[in-house]
Amino acid sequence: MATVENDISRDTLEAAQIRSRIERLQKIMDGLDDEIQQKNDIISRSEAEIIKRNAIIERKQGVIDQYNKKLEHMITSAGV
Repeated sequence: MATVENDISRDTLEAAQIRSRIERLQKIMDGLDDEIQQKNDIISRSEAEIIKRNAIIERKQGVIDQYNKKLEHMITSAGV
């Protein structure tokens, strides 16, 4: 009888320890999830900024190409 009670007590203690460990790990996981979300937000904002700046670069490159064509035409017309 005492052996059975000891086994039950040991198992109860072990279950409590396991629950405690699970709770700690859950808190750690929640913290890591928050950190991942923050990093993902930063990445999303950075990607949006990159897209915006690429569009600006493309527009400026288009203007440069137009000026280069005009310059080429002017040089050709001048016979230089």
